Order: sequence, then structure tokens, then C-alpha cells
Amino acid sequence: MTTSVETDSKITHFRRNAAAVAFACNLAFAVLNATAADHEDLGATIDDTQSVVTFRVFSSRATHVEVWIYDTPFGSAEKLNAEMTVDPQNIWSKTIPLGDLAGKGVTSTIYYGYRAWGPNWKFDPSWTKGSQKGFVTDVDADGNRFNPNKLLPDPYAREVSHDPKAPSQTEDKIYCSGSDQRTTDTGDVAQKGIVLRSDTGTIANPKPARPFKDDIINRSEKFGPNHCRWLTTAAESWKRS
Repeated sequence: MTTSVETDSKITHFRRNAAAVAFACNLAFAVLNATAADHEDLGATIDDTQSVVTFRVFSSRATHVEVWIYDTPFGSAEKLNAEMTVDPQNIWSKTIPLGDLAGKGVTSTIYYGYRAWGPNWKFDPSWTKGSQKGFVTDVDADGNRFNPNKLLPDPYAREVSHDPKAPSQTEDKIYCSGSDQRTTDTGDVAQKGIVLRSDTGTIANPKPARPFKDDIINRSEKFGPNHCRWLTTAAESWKRS
């Protein structure tokens, strides 16, 4: 039996990691692995003074990570990119004053993603978008698939901008590596995390007056690639978990 607390935990875990499974083809997102460091403070957060934003992500295999920041989710170049530093727990982080972002033209919603280098693609200061500088191999013997030409979504983003494959971006092969797509840069079109400001304590709308016991939860379970196992609103459906 699954309790409501366990269910909420699973839902939260799914939402936080939805970005991590968004890529098509074989671009393994283990590059920026969040499961090994399940910290509540991973992701992007704005401090209580609303003056700085801090980006934090875990990777035990990366050798260089940068955060790239955009003012629109799709179709435009980055406004700012910054090198992140790593601590002994393999947490990569970078704190940026919001004033600096405003000076670069990011005055509203903050969109971001990561670019990462590792054993199979060594960091080269002369690398530019679409180049092969530092490239060793697409995938090494340890399964590393780092490619800095692929903007990575944050697995701990509280919200993401769009699906990787959408009406405005129908080609999902650009997220692959290999000889055909290795140098295809995805920064302009890739799914991006969205920085959400922390709750100010002001509730715009009143809480629902209906008692929680009167809520009805619809649940469906997928069985196989194209079939729905069951859909129910039965009061006793939780017992099937």
C-alpha cells in the first residue's frame, strides 16, 4: 500500500526529474546526475533578499560545468554564461547578482541550462558553440557522453520552458551526438529551466474551502507503451497501490 506521503514524494521526485528524461536519442543525462546527491537546495534559487540567484547541480564525472542564461525560452542566444565551481561533495555551483543579469538584459523570467565537459570531451578554453575543441570520443569506456554543444536541462529545475520536441522544433535528432550531430549546438532551442522566485508569504487567492476528504483524485496507470491499464475515481482506489 502506498500512503499519501509516499505518493506526494514520488510526484515531487517525478516533477523535479522530468527534465532529466527529456532528451531523445542516446545523450545520457547521467552527465548531470541528481540522484546521487538528493539535496533540497539543488537547482536554482533566489535568496531571501531577492538580490542573487544561485545555481547548484551534482555531477561526479564532470570536469568543467557552466551555466548559460537566456531571457527567452526559444530562438535566441544566451545573455550570459558563467563557470561553476565544485565542492568536495561534487556539487557545482554559481551565484550571480540579479543586478548583473539585469545589466545583460535579463530583467524578467530567467531561463537557464548547463553545458558540461568530462573525460570524453575535455575542456578547452578556445571552445566555441559548434566546435570540436577538446573532443576525444562521443562515448568512452566508462559510458561518459559529455558534449558541450548540447545544452542540458537542470534535473532539479522547479519548472521547465517547453518540450524538447515541439511544433517550433520538430527535429529531435539534434540532441544526439555522433558524427552527424556532434557539433550541432542546441542552446537556442533546447528545453530550459525556469528560475522561480521564492514565496513572499502573500497569498493571492484564498485557500479552497472544501475539506480535503471531499476531494476526488483521478488516477490512471499506463500498462505497456500504448495502453492504459485502468482509470478510476473510486474511493478505494488507493488500496491498489
